[in-house]
Amino acid sequence: MGHKKNNIKKEILSEAVRLFAKIGYNGTSMRSIARAVGVSAAALYNHFPSKENLYQQALKQAFTDKGNNLLKDLSNGNSAQQRLTSLIGGLCSMMAKDADFTTLVSREMAENNDKRLRVMSEQVFSDIYGQICKLSEELFPELDPHLAACSIVGLVFFPMESRKLRRHLPGWNEENDDPSRITAHASSLLFNRIYDCGSVKPSLS
Repeated sequence: MGHKKNNIKKEILSEAVRLFAKIGYNGTSMRSIARAVGVSAAALYNHFPSKENLYQQALKQAFTDKGNNLLKDLSNGNSAQQRLTSLIGGLCSMMAKDADFTTLVSREMAENNDKRLRVMSEQVFSDIYGQICKLSEELFPELDPHLAACSIVGLVFFPMESRKLRRHLPGWNEENDDPSRITAHASSLLFNRIYDCGSVKPSLS
C-alpha cells in the first residue's frame, strides 16, 4: 500500500512540473493537476496541503537527482578544468533530457515573481550554485565568483534554451544543437579565451 502511495505521489509531482512549465503557476490549479493524474482533488490534498507546497516539492523532485549528479561532477578528484568540463556536460545533458524543468525555470524568470524565484533559488539551486562559485574562484581568481558562475551557467543555458530560435539565425547547422558540441564550445570559450585572459582585469570606470 505504501509503495502504491509513493508511486502516486511521484506521478503527481511529475505531472505538476509538466503543467507548471506549460501553463504557469497561476494558470495551474490543484484540480487540473488531480484531473491530469486521475485522482480526486481530495486525494491530491491528502498528499499536498496547498498548491505552494506541491510546487516546492515538485521543484525538488525535478532537480534532486540531477543536482546530485552535478555535485558529484564538482567534487570528484579531477583537476579544476576537468571538473568544469564535466559540469558543463552535465548541465547540457540535463537540459536536453528534461525540457519541462528547463521550461519551468525559463517561465519563472520571465514571470519574475520574487517569492517563487526565492523558493527556486534557495531550495533548488543554492547548493549547486555555491559549488560553481567555489570552482570559479579556483579557476578564475581575478573574476567575481558570482558573476563567473553566472557566466558559466549562461554559456550552457542560453544555447540550449534558444535552439528553436537559433535554427532561423545565420550560420546555424544541425550540429549546433548537439549537447556534446555545446559542451565543447563552452569549455573552449572558458579555457582558451577567459582563462588565458584571466590575469587582465577590465576597467570598471
